[in-house]
Amino acid sequence: TIVIDGDISPGEWDAYYLGTSVTDWGGGMSVDVYGFADDTYLYVAYKADKTEPGWALAESLCVGANFYFSTVKDGNLLDTVFHMENPGETWQVMQTEDWVTWVELGTLEANGVEYEYTSMWDSPDNQGVAELKIPLSLIVIEGANQIELYGQYWQYDWSELFYVELPPSVVTATV
Repeated sequence: TIVIDGDISPGEWDAYYLGTSVTDWGGGMSVDVYGFADDTYLYVAYKADKTEPGWALAESLCVGANFYFSTVKDGNLLDTVFHMENPGETWQVMQTEDWVTWVELGTLEANGVEYEYTSMWDSPDNQGVAELKIPLSLIVIEGANQIELYGQYWQYDWSELFYVELPPSVVTATV
């Protein structure tokens, strides 16, 4: 059972492991990425591997989270993007259809997003962890069959792309 509590317990997300995003920024960084969707929500989790050298530089610069979620149909990006910035920002949730005009939707709470976020510079165990439960209504548009996960995470470099398949009931309902 997934619990959105900012702690990735042993075995909790294992079945939903998508891969590790590796970048060369600052001497090397990586973030484990997890995700799945049910009929109503996208569930995602991120955990930084702080043993790599780039994290010391990211910590000194107070690099925050930066997550993007796009809908995909048959391998092609559709034109709606959900973008989440750091918790604490007033413009945490934004959408765009053209990557130029962004609509600010307000806070995570105002948009029904459940989350726990532990930044790498103020957590007791010095780990970067984010867990989110995002309403599909913020992301999924007609015809989508996947959600693409990407962003900068805490890395100051673009992450690898990962994909979450939408359940058939969601794909059918949006067509």
